[in-house]
Amino acid sequence: MKTSEEKAQALAKFLEVELSEITEVPEDEDNAELPFVTEQGHEYTVLTDEEADEKAKENILNSLWAFNTDFIISHCRGCDDMTDWEIEEVEKGLRQIQENICEGGNGLVKALISDIDEFVDDAINADGRGHFINSYDGEEHEQDDLFIYRVS
Repeated sequence: MKTSEEKAQALAKFLEVELSEITEVPEDEDNAELPFVTEQGHEYTVLTDEEADEKAKENILNSLWAFNTDFIISHCRGCDDMTDWEIEEVEKGLRQIQENICEGGNGLVKALISDIDEFVDDAINADGRGHFINSYDGEEHEQDDLFIYRVS
C-alpha cells in the first residue's frame, strides 16, 4: 500500500513540478478520492494497480446502461441461441432503455450480463482503465509503479 505522500511525490515527478505545488484534498471533503490538486487547479487521482482495477470496475458497474448495445449483447445470457431478428429486438429494447431511463436501466443491464467480471475485463481490455477513471482525457500514466489520472 502506497502512502499519500508517495502518491504526491509520484505525481510531482510525473508533472515535473515541486512537491509543494501539489495539494492533497482533505479526506473529509467530497472529492477525497481524487485526492490531489495542482496550483493550476487541475485535479488528479493517483492509484496503485489494484486500486485502479477496483476504481475502473466500480465506474464500469455504475455505467453499464451507457455501453454500446453490441458490447452488452455480446455478454448477455442466451444471446448465442437467439436468431438475428431476436438480437435486433433486444438491441432496440436496450436502446430504448438507454435513451429513456438512462442510469435507471443499470440494474436491468447488469441482470442481462452472464459474467460481470468477464464484461469488466473485456471493457478494460477494449478501452483501458484510463477511459473509465480519467474523465478529463481518458489517459492513464504510470510513474513509480503508480497510475495517474487527470480528472479535471
